[in-house]
Amino acid sequence: MINRTLVTLLLIIMHFPLCGQIRLPGHQGEKVNPALYMGQWPARWISMPDEPADIYGVYHFRKTFELDTLPQHFWVHVSADNRYKLYINGSLVSLGPARGNVFNWNFETVDLSSCLRQGKNVLAAVVWNYGDKKPLAQMSFNRTGFIVQGNTAAEAVVNTNDTWVCIKNGGYSTWETPVCGYYVAGPGELLDAASYPWGWEQSDYDDSGWVKARQELAGSMKGGADYPGRLLVPTPIPPMDYKVERFSEVRKADGVRLPGKFPSQKQAFTVPANSKIHLILDQGQLTTGYLSMFFSGGRGTEVRLGYTEAYYSNPATGAKDNRNELDGKMFVGYEDKIICDGGNDREYTNLWWRTWRYVDVRIETKNEPLVIEDLYSTYSAYPFVREARFVAPENEYLENILEIGWRTARLCANETYMDCPYYEQLQYLGDTRIQAMITLYNTHDTCMVKNALEQGRQSIVADGITMGRYPTNSHQFISSFSLWWIGMGYDYWMYRGDEAYLKTLLPAYRTILAWYEQWLKPDHTLGYVPYWFFADWAEGFPNGEPVREKDGNSALQDLMYLLTLESVVKMEKAFGLPAMGEHYAKIASAVKVAIRKKYWDVSRGLFADTYKHNSFSQHVNSLAVLAGVITGDGARQVMHSVLTDIDLIQVTIYFRYYLNQALNKAGLGDELLEHLGVWKEQMALGLTTWAERPEPSRSDCHAWGASPNIEFYRVVLGIDSDAPGFGKVRIAPNLGTLKKVSGTVPHPLGDIAVNYEVDKKGKLIATVDLPENIKGTFVWKGQNYPLVSGHQAFTINQQASAGQRKYYVSSSTGDDSNDGLTPKRAFKTLAKASQLRLFPGDSLLLRAGDIWLKESLFPVGSGRPENPIVISSYGKGARPHIKPGHDAIYGIRIVNDAGYKIKGLEVSDCYGGIVVWEENTYNHEYIWIEDCYFHDITDKDEPIGGGRNGRPVTPDLIYGMGVSICGADAFGGRTLLSDITITKCKFDRCDVGIEVIGRDYDDTGEWRRHGHDLISAKAFLNVNISDCDVQRSYRTGGVMLYCITGGTAENIIINETGYEGIGMWWGVAAFQCARVHNYLVENCTFSNTIKGKSPDGQGFDFEADVHDVVVRKCRFINNEGPAVLYYGDSWAGINKGCVIDSCYIEGNNWSTDGDYVGKVFGVGKPANEGIIKNTEIHLRTDDQTFDCAPIVFDASNRVYNTTGKLIYGTEITK
Repeated sequence: MINRTLVTLLLIIMHFPLCGQIRLPGHQGEKVNPALYMGQWPARWISMPDEPADIYGVYHFRKTFELDTLPQHFWVHVSADNRYKLYINGSLVSLGPARGNVFNWNFETVDLSSCLRQGKNVLAAVVWNYGDKKPLAQMSFNRTGFIVQGNTAAEAVVNTNDTWVCIKNGGYSTWETPVCGYYVAGPGELLDAASYPWGWEQSDYDDSGWVKARQELAGSMKGGADYPGRLLVPTPIPPMDYKVERFSEVRKADGVRLPGKFPSQKQAFTVPANSKIHLILDQGQLTTGYLSMFFSGGRGTEVRLGYTEAYYSNPATGAKDNRNELDGKMFVGYEDKIICDGGNDREYTNLWWRTWRYVDVRIETKNEPLVIEDLYSTYSAYPFVREARFVAPENEYLENILEIGWRTARLCANETYMDCPYYEQLQYLGDTRIQAMITLYNTHDTCMVKNALEQGRQSIVADGITMGRYPTNSHQFISSFSLWWIGMGYDYWMYRGDEAYLKTLLPAYRTILAWYEQWLKPDHTLGYVPYWFFADWAEGFPNGEPVREKDGNSALQDLMYLLTLESVVKMEKAFGLPAMGEHYAKIASAVKVAIRKKYWDVSRGLFADTYKHNSFSQHVNSLAVLAGVITGDGARQVMHSVLTDIDLIQVTIYFRYYLNQALNKAGLGDELLEHLGVWKEQMALGLTTWAERPEPSRSDCHAWGASPNIEFYRVVLGIDSDAPGFGKVRIAPNLGTLKKVSGTVPHPLGDIAVNYEVDKKGKLIATVDLPENIKGTFVWKGQNYPLVSGHQAFTINQQASAGQRKYYVSSSTGDDSNDGLTPKRAFKTLAKASQLRLFPGDSLLLRAGDIWLKESLFPVGSGRPENPIVISSYGKGARPHIKPGHDAIYGIRIVNDAGYKIKGLEVSDCYGGIVVWEENTYNHEYIWIEDCYFHDITDKDEPIGGGRNGRPVTPDLIYGMGVSICGADAFGGRTLLSDITITKCKFDRCDVGIEVIGRDYDDTGEWRRHGHDLISAKAFLNVNISDCDVQRSYRTGGVMLYCITGGTAENIIINETGYEGIGMWWGVAAFQCARVHNYLVENCTFSNTIKGKSPDGQGFDFEADVHDVVVRKCRFINNEGPAVLYYGDSWAGINKGCVIDSCYIEGNNWSTDGDYVGKVFGVGKPANEGIIKNTEIHLRTDDQTFDCAPIVFDASNRVYNTTGKLIYGTEITK
């Protein structure tokens, strides 16, 4: 058990004050008169007389004063409860106060000098109290109040007291409309313009009818005096951004003709009397800000301004589908409403900012027309400036991910960090840890990070833990977030230092750990932890909590506790109490041992979610790696399983932050760019910020999903802190398939800049620039290189690193308990081999003569063209034979990896011999398949598609294929895979011999609706097939190439395609091309194709969108359909530059039915461009035609009838 003496010491230390300092430094703190920090202020809080203290209300305050001369500065300190907008002589100069609590009530410090005039000046404010409708993030003394304090005697003339006058604005009331999902961000506004005191903020406004303000308590700074009211502190953050934005376009305009330049430019329009109009204004991207409408006339008109992140396909389920689409969708969201008074030059701007991509405008006029003079918004958010830079010129989508992430982070940061700007605007400490790291990696600004840390401390209750979110007027405890809040402090220490401040937080950390320590059981694991232990919105986590037993046991709880203990150990030893560090270290050691003992499952090679081992998650195993419970090769294998085991409870976008860190720690940082699916999916849905959770997502803007804005810098560029305060730098890039990338990361002493380029031989050319007085280490492929301040360059050849190992597998002599590293210690099963993480240069060798029945191989890991992963054989004898049986689908399947050379294998009796599947992964290189034999890979006796009661179709297999290299989502000219070679292989009795095709299938066997008509011809580059023999293919083709640019097919024999007359209803061809560009087919034979029930049965098919493909010196012999089909302008586009040159054609088209009976060449569509030249043609019958218009039939061709007589062209002289 834990040492009781140290526990006693811990309890004594818990009595130390939680707040080692009483306030953070103010943003303009140096401007505050030091005398104001002590005692009470001369200024008084003021309010509206005869008005209840805490009801909804909007109030105006004015102070008129004279100045004989204009001062250089005129500093005032201003605050309100709930909120204010401050004007001087009609100009808006301040909005606030920044959100806090009653014991830390922020005031803003403002210099009014730029707006002052000699003589009469008017300082005016609008102050509002939400009453019982206040947002959950809005705290209050439960009394409306306003205060202005001049900084010195020179500014004291504006101190609030009963010389100020005030009025209640009777035009305002709340306006509430339904919102889908949990919403607590406050009501909309209803403004009756007839009751609004227009011009109240202007200096010439007549306020003679206003009343004297009611004086209340004097203001007082926190710590300045014994005081019963709001304890004032200078706001620790700068003012928010306030920048005009125009709408990008009108998406809908019913009932009105709009001028052409509206809304992107100011241009007035008129809504006729007694009419209704409906506008949908599109900002083009999500934003936060204030909407302003300028209008005249239209007495009695009702204007409704609705705000939404997206329109809903089904509000009942929350479904929004593609955010760019509006057809058939509904508006649901909060609104503001205006009832016009008929006056001229009116301006409406919301009191509080709104969130939207779309503004839904509905106007109903009465007996007067309404003139809309302008409608625009003013963007408002925390004034972050993005200082980080990431440039990947060949992978611009990565920069798009960062742009969306940065927008998300900015919109989720206002006066505090927020979970989301639309629904809650609450600072959840678990979300905030990620947001703080985004700040530290992208800016030099630390104000918001320290403010979040401080507000976490302010939320601690007597029990000893933080609230889950703060500030808030509704208590909620998320016990897991107390741990992440400590982690945020550790992050701040590592990346910015500031030990003097963090030392003041250590007492708070101790209270939290003491609270947790009481739940420790004798076995050193946690029992039931009270409150909400939120982990992730994962499917399988009830209400977001991890899987737990009835007694509360949970591996995730224990791992989060362990990670927190280890962080605090380091901080206590560095700048706290070393004895406390030792105490926590002993607890951590015991917890780590208990985790290994209770949760490690030998059979799965994974950590279980609870001691019962009946649930497993990506979350637990990621944290186990991060906490160092498993290290080295073991950690690599765990993270391999995390990526590939679909039976694990899967993380959502939030927890992927921790999963990606674990990948990096396990040495698998190169995998990060291959697992960006969640972000790519959201981009495909038209999201311009990252959504909260998987579809249907309530919130479209949650900064916890913006972790690529950390990891692209920390993992891909590899820039990380290697000592507290970024005192040392570790740069260990993980470029994956990137060949060129550069970037910059802010550092406390300047910037860190890197540039990387990898040549075709794997040589790294790198430059690194470090700030002065900073040293570090550069790591590449396991090798360390010292770094110093300033500029340095490296040229590093490919290193062996983790790769270049050989693994052996033998079904006859192996044992899966072996390490597989020698023939005598070979693995036995392909399942064991599939658990490996393979690296460039590794080899997986199968014993010659062995056969693996009812087994499949699923290799994981990517090699490189210059250093591929090899899958081949060892020993003497027949090819190793993989024979999964027809209850299995794959022989060998590679998913989203490349860099493989596969040689000398036999694969049979399955539905996919070697299958390579690339989805949402770009610019992979190198697949080489050589000297392999594929046979009996067919489902010829079954109908296609699970939807037709046949074998279920997978995205990469519609039927049995010897080799299938297939992919999806290669839109916009993107390349999935390049440098594909298939050589010296034999195929017999497969449905299709070879398929290289850039599209996927649905579960009925049809091409997916979103895929086949959009996939780029560059989906696959440089595809080369040579010296192959393809016999007796049952289905649609011997070789099928779709969506390819570049390459050759040469010395291929394709015979008896459509064998047994099975075929496919859409067609059969020995060799098919669609969306193939710049390709050469040479010295091939296409013979004895059987059309069966299909419409054609040709030797070669120029299907559609075939450009600059040359078929040369090939033989077309005895095919049931035409020798060549030019199908043409169908789903993919017209054919251009299709050439048949120097070929031999004999005995083709013996079919007696179909579209091309009696023709040597078939032409399906008129939009075809090509030529047939220098070709010898022997007709099957004398009445057979060889017309091929619009394809040019050149005079160099020679046509012979059945007797051998030349009937067209000129005989070549031998």
